[in-house]
Amino acid sequence: MSFTEELLTGFKGNSEYCRIRSKGKYTTGAARFAASEYSAVLEHVEAELAPILRNGEKIVCDVNKGEIIDCGVRQFRVERGTFMEVYDYSRSTAIFIRLYCISNGAEEWLALYVDENPVTPWWEDDKSNP
Repeated sequence: MSFTEELLTGFKGNSEYCRIRSKGKYTTGAARFAASEYSAVLEHVEAELAPILRNGEKIVCDVNKGEIIDCGVRQFRVERGTFMEVYDYSRSTAIFIRLYCISNGAEEWLALYVDENPVTPWWEDDKSNP
């Protein structure tokens, strides 16, 4: 089972929406929650990452505002969020996690997005430098 599947399975019944997709070995996931669940969702993500980080790396960026622009048109505002770039050295996997509070003016919700790539060439030898 992929990290994405494990993470999102842990939210089963607690999210308004949850979807996992795979193509080959690449897995993506998305879930939607009430905006008030930000801290609880972030804590769950951190707890699920703990075993990976014993032999891995995490880069975290806090977001204080942003926009979602689709086909040149602003669709939503990002009110706040957290972006994590995680490298699992044991499985040579790259994981990107985005947790965003999103609003459309009338409504606000929390979106969790995960992209997991276990076939990343990150650890391959650099062929461009002889």
